[in-house]
Amino acid sequence: MQQHSHENSATWVAAAVSKQAFDHEQEQISKVWNLVGYVSDIPNNGDWFTTTLGQYSIFVQRDEDRIVAFENKCAHRFYPLRNAQKGNGPIVCGFHHWRFNMSGEAIGIPKSIALFGGKPREVCKRLNTLDVETCGELIFARFPNSTHQETLAEFLGDGYGLIAALGSPRIKPYRFEQDVPTHWKFLHHISLDDYHPVAVHPDTFGKNGYLKPETVQYFRFGRHSAFFHTSETVSLSDVSAACAANTYQPRHYMIVNIFPNFLISCYDAKDIFGTNHWYASAIRYRALSPSRTMVESWLYPTIFDEPKTRMSVALRPMVDRFMPPIVAYFAKKIMREDNVICAGLQATAHQIRDEQLLGTFERRIGWFEEAYADLLGHGAQVNHD
Repeated sequence: MQQHSHENSATWVAAAVSKQAFDHEQEQISKVWNLVGYVSDIPNNGDWFTTTLGQYSIFVQRDEDRIVAFENKCAHRFYPLRNAQKGNGPIVCGFHHWRFNMSGEAIGIPKSIALFGGKPREVCKRLNTLDVETCGELIFARFPNSTHQETLAEFLGDGYGLIAALGSPRIKPYRFEQDVPTHWKFLHHISLDDYHPVAVHPDTFGKNGYLKPETVQYFRFGRHSAFFHTSETVSLSDVSAACAANTYQPRHYMIVNIFPNFLISCYDAKDIFGTNHWYASAIRYRALSPSRTMVESWLYPTIFDEPKTRMSVALRPMVDRFMPPIVAYFAKKIMREDNVICAGLQATAHQIRDEQLLGTFERRIGWFEEAYADLLGHGAQVNHD
């Protein structure tokens, strides 16, 4: 990738054109709560999967009824402890057979006394342990630090109950990935943008024209935001409370964007028998480089989706088997259309000198940029119409 100086670039776009700015961005992102996976990814004791947090390789593992996460390097000579996407088993390094327990402590060192002068626990080597919490089936992690110490519930604030409900799949999620040649923020921005569907999605979201302002409700909570497509008067805290009490039933499309790089949406999907189902799509924008992002997606029917008739109960196993790939087909189409726009923005990123001009249907981008600037330690400048 051709590197450009970010000295003349607008601050908000610097990490898309400069490796130095990107490194700083990813280091700060690794210190706040990030989605890293689903509980259903590790259903059995000892199951694990690898991913990245910031620019660090990590692995997440089930230990009986708890979930733990570690930086993916041995405390001895720093060899990767996990060298596959997923697996099951104890933590044993393939380089020298050092063994660690689920607290990250070295408990098995070959020839420990003879070569290192003490028993394994006396050598006092341990893995770098991450903070881990869950919300519904969503697994969040961060590297421990003195700046960001709020609990996950505090971090998610008024959205916690809704996010927990949306993040609780009724069946194992349908997963897919897209490798997109763009900085992750361009992708996250377009998910916050309700102005582009007419131009970019003319056959789906944009086929009925621009949104009517009276059907748009935006919510800002902490570093996060949400969009409800409804003319009803709605309170985000009331919706979350109803979700926590298991009394909420969705009636409209919604999308919740969780800072820094995660979103989850809820929408109505009709099966081949004409029955409506409430589905959720969760997306994580995992940065690979200043100009490359792995878009990780999970798609599934929500816990709100209750059968209404005997027939729908009888057909549910078949619908659950065949419907997710069909819904995913349309989701991928929409995402590919967005990806083209974001790749185009990456192509001109080095030419961007100005702040963005954001209209009413783009205001959530401004909110996001304020949270992003605060995380990175510089002020955001946003132009609103």
